[in-house]
Amino acid sequence: MDEAAFEKYLNDRYNDQVNWYDQKAMRYRRWSQTWRATLIATSALTPVVLVSHFLEPTQGWLAWVALGSAVVNLAATGTMKTFQFEEHWQRYRNTCEDLRSEIHFYRASAREYRDAQDKHAIFVHRVEEIIGRERKAWQEVREHREPMPAGH
Repeated sequence: MDEAAFEKYLNDRYNDQVNWYDQKAMRYRRWSQTWRATLIATSALTPVVLVSHFLEPTQGWLAWVALGSAVVNLAATGTMKTFQFEEHWQRYRNTCEDLRSEIHFYRASAREYRDAQDKHAIFVHRVEEIIGRERKAWQEVREHREPMPAGH
């Protein structure tokens, strides 16, 4: 692979993929942390409100707050399980960091690059393997996802 083709690959494919995985990792991290914080808050709130309701039975609205908190807790748990924000965040971050590491091995002539005749071709091959691994993991997640019930 000549230098011009390699630079084109770096600009058009490699950098694009690093940025894509980085953006997706950050996005899924935000979603994961938001839902986890919601789950923690509602998990802590529900028993406190229930105890308050039993101590002050005349405050009927406390029962509704406890019920609402429990419903939000259930929704947060279901959302986290269904959309697997944390799993996607970790997978995308790992893929991004694997891609970022590869350019450093290439530039340092380390590992496979040390005595290579065509460092460019090895780099492209290794990057495409990393991307392919992620694509295969994504397909496996999609194939093993529980199907929606009929009528939904």
